[in-house]
Amino acid sequence: MPSNGGGPALIRDAEPRDFATILALNEESVLFTSPLDGAALTELHAQAAYHRVVEEEGRVAAFLLAVAPGQPYQSPNYVWFAARRDDFLYIDRVVVAGDRRHAGLGAALYEDVSAWAGRRGFGRLACEVNIEPPNEVSAAFHRRQGFTQVGTQWVADGTKRVALLEKGLRRATPGRLEDLKWVGPAVAAKLEAVGVHAPADLVGRDPYALYDELNARTGRCHDPCLLDVFIAATRFMAGGPERPWWEFTAERKARLAAEERGR
Repeated sequence: MPSNGGGPALIRDAEPRDFATILALNEESVLFTSPLDGAALTELHAQAAYHRVVEEEGRVAAFLLAVAPGQPYQSPNYVWFAARRDDFLYIDRVVVAGDRRHAGLGAALYEDVSAWAGRRGFGRLACEVNIEPPNEVSAAFHRRQGFTQVGTQWVADGTKRVALLEKGLRRATPGRLEDLKWVGPAVAAKLEAVGVHAPADLVGRDPYALYDELNARTGRCHDPCLLDVFIAATRFMAGGPERPWWEFTAERKARLAAEERGR
């Protein structure tokens, strides 16, 4: 991790105590990002899937904030990707302090967010770069990072034209059941009871059949929310995005109700 010579830099999760510095950094680069005040930052932080800073000798020198699908964020660029993709992590903004540019902090954050997103099943990173007025430094940086242009649009009441960029991610394969989100030791033990000992064992498996088998083997009906976790885990291992288990509750209720009516 690059540093300013006074000790190693640290990438860590952003905290409310960092907000004043984040706002000041954003203001330095507002021509290429967008205005942000305290209330907007608090709301955006709550919606963010990834919000981390680079800290050097106790000072926040850079930050990156990214939003996953399913948030009520109204950025036109986020909306553009949300209408066309379901497996993206949208980099809303990345800012490096003026006196720390060209020190590798931006690249370090992109490496970190790429690894973070890959571990969680995102298929691509998405962002935009200004092309009118041009931001050649950012455009060159994103080319080096492997981003390609997938569209353009005018924003900010027609005062800015942006290039919409994305970069495909190599999906990390989890090695243990507990590496899957929402699968802790208790759920892992239940999966092992039906012959699932590793995430790869979920490939091609029917979550409803797994749930029925678990109930039969244990002689009791488990909380149906466990079935939602099974659905989330099997869909992820089938190549889908990492989604919260509760997003599958409505599907599960509808299917079980249909099966009940058919009996």
